[in-house]
Amino acid sequence: MAIFARYWFGMNADEFGQITPREFWDLWQQRQIDYKREQYLQGIVASIIAAAHGAETVSPFDFVSKTAAELQREEIILALKKSHQVLANVAPDVLRKARASCLARLTEQSIPDAEQIVAEVFGD
Repeated sequence: MAIFARYWFGMNADEFGQITPREFWDLWQQRQIDYKREQYLQGIVASIIAAAHGAETVSPFDFVSKTAAELQREEIILALKKSHQVLANVAPDVLRKARASCLARLTEQSIPDAEQIVAEVFGD
């Protein structure tokens, strides 16, 4: 995290040592917002150029990447699918218990769409 703080936020070691993890992630989220704004602004230009060259309905939003929440959700699903696959091969009898435990853990961590994520990984 210190390397990111130095590179992205221009912080020295002392400044980094004085912020809490929550403050760091708040800065990181603001950086993500700024990055998306830049992508959108560049997308305006790109969509105008695409339209000038005959492209059908290109939106500036077509050039904006996924949100941090979307990326987090995908990472959670990927990790859970790997675990599910191992359990299904090694101990399929514990899948029901693992599903309940997973849902409880995601809910405890206030992960949005916890039920949908678990349903996607374990099935209904």
